[in-house]
Amino acid sequence: MKVFDFDDYRVFIRARVESSPRNGHGQYRKIAEFLDIPTSLVSQIMSGTRELSLESASLLTEFFALSDLETDYFLNLVGLARANHPSLRIKIQRRLTEAKEKGLQISERIPHEKSLSEQESQQFYSQWYYSGARLLTSIDSMNSPDAIAQALRLPVQTVIQVVDFLVQTGLCTQKQGRLSIGARSTHVGNDSSSVLRHHMNWRMKVMSQMTKPKEHELIFTGPVTLSRDARAEVKKLLLRLIEDWGTVADQSKEEVLSCLNIDWVDIT
Repeated sequence: MKVFDFDDYRVFIRARVESSPRNGHGQYRKIAEFLDIPTSLVSQIMSGTRELSLESASLLTEFFALSDLETDYFLNLVGLARANHPSLRIKIQRRLTEAKEKGLQISERIPHEKSLSEQESQQFYSQWYYSGARLLTSIDSMNSPDAIAQALRLPVQTVIQVVDFLVQTGLCTQKQGRLSIGARSTHVGNDSSSVLRHHMNWRMKVMSQMTKPKEHELIFTGPVTLSRDARAEVKKLLLRLIEDWGTVADQSKEEVLSCLNIDWVDIT
């Protein structure tokens, strides 16, 4: 759940509280204690009879552990609710729109640890098997070029060159001849010259072995006509799916290498 999905700070607070254990029981009391205000004032704020002060709003972003961009967006939501003059509301709304557009980028929704130089990015995203080999090293049995080459059906010499690059850039580590994954995640932004190649590589890889889906696989194609508002809502749904997908994957044991491709694009 991200604050960018909300246009009202009260709705966001309520959603965050209700997503807590036991449906948020006792959370409003904890919020009041953290903000050092009476619980009755929290109730008034949530009912709409009082507005959250900017000072309390700033503390609340710490309570919810929001990122810098999420914090700016939340504070602007509070500012918009408190603003009375039309010109001020327009300015704040403009900042909210800009922050929401940035917040809806996948790079802002998925935490990543490793930033590559442009030259490193071009090499890493030049072929699907660079990221494939890196991910495989997180599996206990995939700790050597021979094992990776066999799993990916690639020449051992090719994998050795890939592994050398991964170790040099810190994407993998090698101790006593055993490989393991280094930085847990990478991301290439839409402004990178490598992004198109990255998407194409994995889609072509998946398509090259696409036959009848196995029981644990899913292939879906869904052309549809819909409104522009609905189109934006579908994007939000997919972004939330990507967040949940990442959480599920992070919390699981590494056993197999899989690939998720999602395309949501205009045809006309």
